[in-house]
Amino acid sequence: MFKRTSLAFFLLVVLTGMALSAPPDFSGKWVLNKDQSEMRTRDGEKPDITMTIEQAADTLKAKQESSVEFMNREYTYKLNGETQEVAGRGGRMSKVTPKWEGDVLVVTTVREGQQGTMTSTERWQLSADGKTLTIAGKNQSSRGEFESKMVYQKQ
Repeated sequence: MFKRTSLAFFLLVVLTGMALSAPPDFSGKWVLNKDQSEMRTRDGEKPDITMTIEQAADTLKAKQESSVEFMNREYTYKLNGETQEVAGRGGRMSKVTPKWEGDVLVVTTVREGQQGTMTSTERWQLSADGKTLTIAGKNQSSRGEFESKMVYQKQ
């Protein structure tokens, strides 16, 4: 009896630890919550944005659709911590490094533009109930530094 109880307890601890160590799954359809989001815009109006995300063990594929055409984009990241080339806006290639820091996905992007190098860092975090995705961004370029916070609600 003692052996069975000990084995059951051991399995419970191991399986709980495995469940806690699994990275969050961002899969789903997400709609920007304009009231909770903070972003820089030209006219002060925040655009409508919907993101559809498919995530597998080591891949994240996202399609972003917006009321502002230049914000429409599709991309795929390998979630292995290695730097990869990804096509950005205007066909320019960017170097993207997605890596996990605990339960936060940190995506660092470096791209060359007409006005020099731009580096952006996004921190993707899922709420405990899985219904809110927050992407906190920090961008640095020759034009200065600015931050954003995009808050999405799961549909």
